Amino acid sequence: MASRLIVLALAAAAAASPVSRIQRRQAASVIASCTKPGVVALTFDDGPFDYTESVLDQFAAAGFKATFFVNGDNFGNIYDHASTVQRAVAEGHQIGSHTWSHPDIATLSSSALEEQMSKLDDALADIIGKTPTYMRPPFFSWNSQNLATLGALGYKVIHADVDTLDWQFDYPASIANFNNGIDAGGSIVLAHDVHAGTVNTLVPAMIASLKARGLKSVTVGECIGDAPVNWYKGGSTDPEPEPTPTPTPSEPSEPTPTPTEPSEPTSTPDEPSEPTPTPSKPTEPEEPYEPTPTPSKPTEPGYPEESNYPEEPTPTSSTPTEPGYPEEPTPTPTKPSKPPHSCYKKRQLKQ
Repeated sequence: MASRLIVLALAAAAAASPVSRIQRRQAASVIASCTKPGVVALTFDDGPFDYTESVLDQFAAAGFKATFFVNGDNFGNIYDHASTVQRAVAEGHQIGSHTWSHPDIATLSSSALEEQMSKLDDALADIIGKTPTYMRPPFFSWNSQNLATLGALGYKVIHADVDTLDWQFDYPASIANFNNGIDAGGSIVLAHDVHAGTVNTLVPAMIASLKARGLKSVTVGECIGDAPVNWYKGGSTDPEPEPTPTPTPSEPSEPTPTPTEPSEPTSTPDEPSEPTPTPSKPTEPEEPYEPTPTPSKPTEPGYPEESNYPEEPTPTSSTPTEPGYPEEPTPTPTKPSKPPHSCYKKRQLKQ
């Protein structure tokens, strides 16, 4: 009996232990294609960066949505592009994690991977008030220990079944890779919003190709039928922050107080009994004509002078400003002092 009580006590302690709960969590699921018909998920890695605003402009014009797997410190620092990330969320795009600094997570311990994820989560909580539940491993590289750690942290792992290979800067080949992949039934597409050639050449080509096929680009969450409430942890459950309320013009300050009515001629009607007006009083009728103070009208009836809508960022022309294809290996106007990580090495689609 005593031994049974000990076993039960140990079981109860294990159930109460947060470590045991984490260990029992399932490994993260790996998702490589959409489940919803008629849609494609265009995804972009390694940003935000200087060209991301142009991607947003083009998607706004097309009525398409995308998913951005962002880094904290790679081609740019996320805090330097905070307004771009906020705009992406406000316009209905999805933000996912691509780790803080783009390491090969297969080389990391569980604690180092947790640090990469939580550092980016902290930045996104500061910037958009919530943190993603979708992540993409850099280089499409991971191992079973990574999946266990990411599952314990509550992430889905997003792969892709169409890789444009745009990091190779051969844009005609990237367009062909995209079209062939869609023809073969692919639906989650990988590109990078940190390359000028991708933004100026590949993005318009992908949008035009999807429209010609009667397909639409949506977020990864939508393409797998996952409700927006599940895309983020904490903060608002809506992927789009509440739109800025339309400033209701402050009610025109009460219609101008009726100017003090010109005091009626001095004779007061108190004495109706006297029909005959006494001629001795009409000497003071001027007093009411004291320049009636013109009630200071609000210069504009109370409407705010500026409507305080967030300024729309100056649209970056989506038309290539330079001939598109081979110009690429000098795209980055402001390279970080340490070379950024991109998918320049060991990039393969896992089957």
